[in-house]
Amino acid sequence: MKKEEAHTDHGTVLKPDQAALVFDTDGRMSVVLPDMSPDAEIPTGWQLMLAIIQKYNDPDWVAEMVGDRHRPETH
Repeated sequence: MKKEEAHTDHGTVLKPDQAALVFDTDGRMSVVLPDMSPDAEIPTGWQLMLAIIQKYNDPDWVAEMVGDRHRPETH
């Protein structure tokens, strides 16, 4: 059985039925969604991702979500 590779030297590969929310180091955000039929049900995880996108430009919401979090320690 062939192992599917998620990463290549060109970046991360999404499967045709996956969605992703991507943040650049400068804070720019983009979303990658697969082609879907107009009457297809949107998965709950994708709905959550879209809700985050709607709130991303609200500095109060972002501050509340981020709180006092800091860069995780590396081991």
